[in-house]
Amino acid sequence: MADNMIVPVCGVYQAEMLSLIDTKPIRVVVKNLQSGHVESGYLVDMDESPSAPLPFPEDPLGPSSLADMIIASYFNPDIFNVVRFAVMSTVYEVYVEYAGMKSNTLRIEVSVKL
Repeated sequence: MADNMIVPVCGVYQAEMLSLIDTKPIRVVVKNLQSGHVESGYLVDMDESPSAPLPFPEDPLGPSSLADMIIASYFNPDIFNVVRFAVMSTVYEVYVEYAGMKSNTLRIEVSVKL
């Protein structure tokens, strides 16, 4: 892989909070269409400066409290920071899975010059 190669994966989602209980992080999937080989990785927040704790303790929210809540967010990582795969001249399919949802599938053609 070239050191200067960056492929951002940009997306936005909206989901019911109840559907996020015990769900895995956002999964990015890359499929090499020539070989059929599939690699994937999970988008994990590596923030070294998390938010300050709340000033007052709060009771944890139970499923009944989450039933009517919706969360929305965006993501835009470099695909190479999420999925490890051999880069070669071919066409790749890329999509994202999260909380039982699947994004649209994009085709990316890569041409590697040596």
